[in-house]
Amino acid sequence: MSTFLEIVNDVLVRLREDEVTTISESTYAKLVGKFVNDTKREVEDSWNWSPLRTRVTVTTVAGTTNYSLTGTTRRSRIIEGYNVTQNAQLSRLSDKVYNAWTLTTTVTSSNVEYYRVRGFTSAGLLKIDVYPTPSGVETLTFDVVVPQAEFSVSGTDDATEVTLEPTVIVYGTWSKAISERGEDGGALFDEVQGMYRRAMADAISYDVAQHQEGETDWYAN
Repeated sequence: MSTFLEIVNDVLVRLREDEVTTISESTYAKLVGKFVNDTKREVEDSWNWSPLRTRVTVTTVAGTTNYSLTGTTRRSRIIEGYNVTQNAQLSRLSDKVYNAWTLTTTVTSSNVEYYRVRGFTSAGLLKIDVYPTPSGVETLTFDVVVPQAEFSVSGTDDATEVTLEPTVIVYGTWSKAISERGEDGGALFDEVQGMYRRAMADAISYDVAQHQEGETDWYAN
């Protein structure tokens, strides 16, 4: 893997700029760092990457239907959920179905079988509603995608490793830097942009191979 500083310096070299010992060393290095964050976000949002997947456990309380998922962020995505206590997979409900079931009928207390995403807490944690209303303590688990936090260009994140494939991040950042310089209509930009897209597609295809059929839908930016 590569650190944030190593990626910034990799891009600086490709731009024929001097390397830096810390990203806060120059205004241009900080700009490239911002481009790294932009690219990282694009790549993270393009696929449910294995290195970004984690499991969150929720313990239900009788009579409580709303829960927050610890460790998630506003960019987190739920892949699937299970009621471990009942050895059953949870089904996801749309807002329309959940509202119809909870607002127009009497909700009984029973084992949890469904969930819906309910936005975020004030701290940015993903929230869910479960259905039916829990009748007691049950253990629910959710496989979620949690993108890596944005890097600070102040120098404090210089040694932080980038979780995803560094080559993809380098190519995407390089293309953004070329565009910022006003060379976005030339052959070099087109070539580097193509390298970025091919590297992204290759990285996704490698990661897809680690998963079962049905988990392979993705969209390139």
